Amino acid sequence: MEDHGRRASFRCSGMGGSSGVLRVRGGGAFSGSGDRGARSVPAPGRAGGPPDAVPHLHAPACSPLPRVLGSGVRRPTSRAPHRAPRIPYLKTPVTEDPWGSPDDEVVWEEALPLLRRHPRLGPVVERVGPVRLPPPDPEPFRALSRAIVFQQLAGKAASTIWGRVVDAMEGTVTPAQVGAAPDEVLRAAGLSRGKLAALRDLAARTSAPRTSAPRTSAEGGLDLAGLAALPDAEVMARLTEVRGIGPWTARMHLIFELRRPDVWPVLDLVVRAGWATIHRMPAPPDARSLEPLADPLRPWRSAVAWYCWRVADTRMEMDFE
Repeated sequence: MEDHGRRASFRCSGMGGSSGVLRVRGGGAFSGSGDRGARSVPAPGRAGGPPDAVPHLHAPACSPLPRVLGSGVRRPTSRAPHRAPRIPYLKTPVTEDPWGSPDDEVVWEEALPLLRRHPRLGPVVERVGPVRLPPPDPEPFRALSRAIVFQQLAGKAASTIWGRVVDAMEGTVTPAQVGAAPDEVLRAAGLSRGKLAALRDLAARTSAPRTSAPRTSAEGGLDLAGLAALPDAEVMARLTEVRGIGPWTARMHLIFELRRPDVWPVLDLVVRAGWATIHRMPAPPDARSLEPLADPLRPWRSAVAWYCWRVADTRMEMDFE
């Protein structure tokens, strides 16, 4: 269950295409079920991503645009076709936009002046608009439980299992409910032994009172509500002590649930693919190489990651010059 590395789904399915063009295709949307209904979160472990997961985000819906089908372009059916701002190195406009929800919130608007000045990212920001994220889950235990369930599963299968888990706990996912649910019930819902153990560990840690003892077991306790007051590194340290929660899941919790603006998830393959597309690189950089590349964009690297996801998931194609 330990990850090496999106709340919880992206597929980076194809690098290549015609000569001189990098094509990146995003994956299917994550949709939860049960007490929260459909929800956009990075789904762990989709094909092409790290074991911990790779996210699917909601992004703002755009005006009608030409739909790109293969190499052809079909104009929209609206009476006044939308003309997108011209981006010199953008070969095709954004295709059908799967992102966006009326509930999405605009976040990190303070980042826009810096990002718009960036020679490569700026045109994308102008084209896409501000960062939008779904509202945080008011129950952090439920959010982390969902992230664990979604790890290493395709979005549809994970949504089905998550819905069954929620139903098994009568619609309320709490540490007490997880602790009381029989193993056979949760296993029948579709949980693997590893994920069941991870949920039990999370429930035990969040049920126990916090002490000054070393947090090497569930005895130390974990105050999820208190994470909001801690620096990013401490949140990472505390979350990754939980069985089944690795760096990727912890970083997604920082971005989506705690709204931390300067998280840089370099282990996410889709972030790396999106960065390569934006910068017209012949191949995505590895995590170590990508780490320092966004330093000039501090303290807004979470926003940079969002634009990387957005570019990859809407299949922007950019010419190399």
